[in-house]
This record gives sequence, C-alpha cells and structure tokens, in this order.
Amino acid sequence: MNLIKDKILYSGEKEVRDYGKYFIYRVLDDVHQELDETGDRDWMVDTEDGGSTKLSSIYPISIRIASAFSKLGFKAGDVIQTGYSTCLDFYWPIFGAWMCGGVVSLGDPSLNPDLIRYQILDLKSKIIVCSSEHALKYSKIVASLTVEEKPMLFVLDVLENKVPIGCRSFTELFEDDGLDAPSYESLPPYNPLDRLVVLWSAGTTGNPKGIVHCHQTLQNVAYLKNICNKSLITNVGYHMAGFLHHLSSGILGRTISYFVKERLFSGDTYLNALEKYQPEYFVCSVSSFTSIANAKQPFRNLPKLKIVTPLGGSLSPGTVERVMKILGEHVSFLKIYGGTEMGLIGKCVYSKDYDNIGQLGPGVQLYCADPVTGSKLGPHQEGKFMVKTRSMMLGYLKKSDNDESYDSDGFAYSGDMGYYDEHGNIYFKCRMKDVLKVENFWFGPGEIENILLNEPEILDAVVWGVYDNTTGSDKVHLGVIFENTENSWTEADVKSLIAKKLPRTRHITGQVHILTKIPYSVQGKKLRREMQSFVNGIKC
Repeated sequence: MNLIKDKILYSGEKEVRDYGKYFIYRVLDDVHQELDETGDRDWMVDTEDGGSTKLSSIYPISIRIASAFSKLGFKAGDVIQTGYSTCLDFYWPIFGAWMCGGVVSLGDPSLNPDLIRYQILDLKSKIIVCSSEHALKYSKIVASLTVEEKPMLFVLDVLENKVPIGCRSFTELFEDDGLDAPSYESLPPYNPLDRLVVLWSAGTTGNPKGIVHCHQTLQNVAYLKNICNKSLITNVGYHMAGFLHHLSSGILGRTISYFVKERLFSGDTYLNALEKYQPEYFVCSVSSFTSIANAKQPFRNLPKLKIVTPLGGSLSPGTVERVMKILGEHVSFLKIYGGTEMGLIGKCVYSKDYDNIGQLGPGVQLYCADPVTGSKLGPHQEGKFMVKTRSMMLGYLKKSDNDESYDSDGFAYSGDMGYYDEHGNIYFKCRMKDVLKVENFWFGPGEIENILLNEPEILDAVVWGVYDNTTGSDKVHLGVIFENTENSWTEADVKSLIAKKLPRTRHITGQVHILTKIPYSVQGKKLRREMQSFVNGIKC
C-alpha cells in the first residue's frame, strides 16, 4: 500500500536493484543462464508466418554486429538511428550498438523527411538502419546532408538483393567474424545514468522532443518478470511499450513474445493471432484494443488468455466491457499507468471505478500540484501529477525543453491531471493538453466521450475544442462513429443526451460530426489537435 507523508505518496513496493553493469550485458547474462538451465526456445515470433528468433542466436549475432560496427569506426558514445518497425531482426542493430557502448535513437520511419533529418542532426547519428519500405526516403535525407553530417546508411531487409543507391545491405554484417567486438573491459566504466536510448515525441506541435533514457531505466523494467509463458504484443517497437516488452518480458521474463506487424494491424488480425497462438498475456495500444470491438468475426476460442493490458491512453467503461465480453469473462484487465517520459507509475486490475489507476509502481513517488500555484494538494484535491521514479527519463535531449518539466526537488510533470485518496489510490482525470475551458470551468474530453461510449449504437467518439476569442471559451466539438450508418440518431439527440447528464459548462457547443474513422497516433492516442483540420478535409 502507498504511504502518504507531507502530501507526497510513496510506493509500498521496493525498488528494483541496479544490476551493476551495462544493460546489454545483463540481457546476455540472463540469456546464458536460461540456456544453461532450461535450453533453447523461441524468443520472438512473427504471427504472420510463424517465423521466429531463437534465444541461442542473440549472443552470436549481436557480437558479429558489434564487431562489424567497430570496424566501421563506431565507438562508445556514438549514435545509431533506426527507421523500421517491429520485425525479427529488430534488435540486432540495437544490441550491436550497445555492445560497442553506443546509444540508440528509435525513429518512427513514417515521419516526414524534415523531422527525420532533424533527429539525425540533433544526435549527430553515425549509422542509420532503415527498412526497404523507407529506404528511398532515408537515402534522399542522407544525400541532402554535408559530408561532415552524413551517416552510413544500411537497409535492414534488402529485397531480391536490390540495394538502393547510397545504401548498404545490413545482412552483409551478419557475415562478420565477430573478432573486433569491444570487450566489456575496454568500454568506459559503467554509470547507470549514462544515456542508452532516445525515443521521440510525436512532434505534433513542432519538432519532436528527444526523450533520453539511461541504463537505470532499463534495469527497472524487470517488474514484468514471470507474468506468463507466452505473450502477444501489438505495440510498435520504436515506442516505449513495444521496445521494452520484448526485452523485459521476452528475455528477462522468459516469455515467448509474439508480435503483429504494423501493416497488418486490425481487430480481426489480433483475434486471429490470439486464437492461433493462445498466449496468456495480450499487450496492445488503446486503438488496437478498441478495434477488437469492430472485428468482423469477434467471438473466438481463447481459453489460455489470462490478462490484457491496453497502453497509450484512456478507454471508456463501455468500450472496455464490449471488448472484455469478446475476450471472455476469464480474462483480467490490467491497467498500467505511465508513459515514455515517466516509465511505470501505477497499476491495478480493472474495476467499475473507472478513474482508479491503483497503487504506485516500485520506487515511485507522486504528489498533486495546484495548476496555478504549484503547491502540494491533499487527498481528493485535483491537480497536476508530479512524479519521481527510477525508471523516468534523464530529461529531454534539448536542455531548454526541460525548463518547465521539473520542480526544485526533481519531480517531473507527467502532463496529467488527477488526485489521490486517503488510502493512497491514484485517480486519473485527463491530459492537461486535452483540457477544455468553458466559462472558467475546466474539464477533460473523456467526461463527454465516456457517456457516449456507454451507448450500444456508438462505436467510438472524440471531443476537441477550438478556442473562440469572442467568448474566451473553447467551442466544444464532437466526432462520433455509429455501429450502423443507417441509425436514427440526430445531432440534436446527441446534444440532448450530454445535456441530460452533464452540467451546462460541459455541453457540446460546436458541431457534431458523423464519422467513419477517427485518427489515432501509432501509440493509440486520439489526435485531438488534428481533428478540426481532419473534419474540414472531409467536407472538402
């Protein structure tokens, strides 16, 4: 149980012990130990064709890549930038760079070229590894750089031996003899706060922010150990959840880790994989979870499934109940609250108390700050979540981005609003950037969305605001997807439903848009800031 002292919550769970050496060597130690104790097994399995990567291949392939990188002049502190999604070869460039003492920047290959170029230059990346699908884009980016800025460019999955101009095939590195890989003793002394991996914000409000994590962060992912024998994950590998899962659960947790390729994402694909491979644990984004409710063949035989965890956003009780009915009454819904910047903050098993996100994770401290004064608030007083944890980021890559992120005691602003009760349970209310203001009253869009998503005829809903400078309030708009396009609902019906259940300052004051699609980010978050241009584009 959480402890409360001086209006700060302290986790009742012990912190994870630091391993005392480079994280990649902790991974390799665990691999060798498991091979000695129980023998070889599948580590990652591609659900499209059943192809797999064996545990026994991790060390020999990683040392060959490290040796090849070393021959190319890659050394401790250098940066490799990735530009591909989850696949069986996903970790080889990463492990090779880590064995050289390098840093990995996990790039989203679908970003526009200017943003990718910004990331490469921001970190002075020495090597880029991209997929064949995006090779032309990356080769043009690299060609636009000066000789001093230009990194080496490799294509991870060369098709039909066709290597694009300006690129090299990554597969040629598998042929290295492995003799030039740096020894552990030759690396700089271990420092748990040395940067290890950089992830990136979406960049919807400007250039993406580089989110820097260190060895200590990854040492703390061991909380997922021994949760199950087989898991299925649909989160992409270049975001925090997907990246960590195959390491923490797949290696440290001795779990066979099944994945669905990004281009195949759909509710029916997830259910097909769950039925075919019968995992006990299903990790997905909130958009993946929601899509199961829209599957063409929803009901499957899933006797082995025990736990499902949607990550990356909030869900309405109605959506949760619909999907859990499909997955089966024997399945538990495990909430995990956290983020790319903060890591794990809290977790609990789902209950009808929707906002309750339970107790803090190991080593976490949290307080609620008054949005205006910043002072610490007591139980049941709603404020900004300020968090300190061993798995939180070192900071943003650019020091100027950190100016308003921390208080004087090292607590970081999570970006969320909520409160805690006298028992130390924490309750999430909304994202601060999504907050709507009407007549000096603040509220989160989920208050309206959750009412609508309890209606059986409504599949999904999104609320967003457009500031009206004539009133000083947000004009509150709504997009809604109905299960049947020939339903009898009108705009007046929707507004009337909200008006009956919420006070006047939480009504729909703008338009109601009937949609067939709501845009989500890859992490599963509704793209509220893009909604107005999205619906304007539909009208055009």
